[in-house]
Amino acid sequence: MRPRAWITLPGCNFNCRGCFAIARRAFGTLMSPSELVALLKKASTEYYGQTSLEEIMITGGEPALNGDFLESLVSSLGEITPRILVQTNASLLTPELLDRLMDKGLDELVCDLKAWDDSLHRWYTGHTNQTVLNNIKYACGRMKITVNTLLIPDVVDAEEIEALAHFLSQCDPKELEYRINPFRADLSPEPMSREPNEEEMKAAVIAAERHLEGSVRSRSCLRESEGGPTTHWITVFPDGRMERRGMENYRERNRALFEK
Repeated sequence: MRPRAWITLPGCNFNCRGCFAIARRAFGTLMSPSELVALLKKASTEYYGQTSLEEIMITGGEPALNGDFLESLVSSLGEITPRILVQTNASLLTPELLDRLMDKGLDELVCDLKAWDDSLHRWYTGHTNQTVLNNIKYACGRMKITVNTLLIPDVVDAEEIEALAHFLSQCDPKELEYRINPFRADLSPEPMSREPNEEEMKAAVIAAERHLEGSVRSRSCLRESEGGPTTHWITVFPDGRMERRGMENYRERNRALFEK
């Protein structure tokens, strides 16, 4: 079992119609970077039997909502891990902020790229994609970057994904992986589409590989764990409490939030 951790920072500047992330809304407990590191050390010792972690992913919500905090957190995490990743929608990740994060120890970006067509992107997120594309282009030439796109039938289709793949191929990427993942209708707060079938997934991969041969992955979010998809995980709360949870807990929490 690889000793890894995810840090979820709440709040997001996007309002994605299909987002199932609980952290899209502000909640939780205010903690300093040093308090987070202490919490991770304690939880890692209890669960893995060691304070060091192989890698840490900072996700959300949108971690770049507070760039100064994110910079300080990345710097502090270097004490307990050699590998730090940030998952972002890239809208707030300016070149200046990215340079500072790299100086502090950021190793990889994981960017969620929603759509190529700006009107579609505005409809889906409430924001333009122009700053997103510019920031991703800047990052591509400087560090390893993973780009995720959801295949959403009749919304973000194979043609849209091919346009995104073409854009990424023109960014002179240093090290790039493009991931195409299926929309989860069962987790979406808005009944906007259905889950794509296998033929639709294959068609999207073929379209993307016309421009990014050898760099495209399909359903990658289901394959990151050795032995198959992750079904459960350990949630560490700010008070140090640890709880084993699964997708059903996630669905229940989502339903409670979205019904408010």
